[in-house]
Amino acid sequence: MKYLLLLITFQAFALDGPALFAQNCVLCHGPKGLGDGVAASSLNPRPRNLMSDPFKNGDTVEQIEKTLKSGLNQMPAFTLSDEDKTKLAEFVKSLRSK
Repeated sequence: MKYLLLLITFQAFALDGPALFAQNCVLCHGPKGLGDGVAASSLNPRPRNLMSDPFKNGDTVEQIEKTLKSGLNQMPAFTLSDEDKTKLAEFVKSLRSK
């Protein structure tokens, strides 16, 4: 029973794509993914505009996950779970259609 409660508690705190983006990406990419986060001006190369700039490693969910896993330029590799990387990649991909 103790483990079931722990599992339920953990699942209650699981983050969705937008929350993962806010927690991990907004500082550089900005709240809308435009590459205009508060840290963007100090980075070279600047963070890409996730809504319109081409993605260096491709823009499928799998390719975005690979970028999250390995990092790119000044963007570090993410230490998220595979499930959270997928949620984040799906959210980043969804920014293309907004």
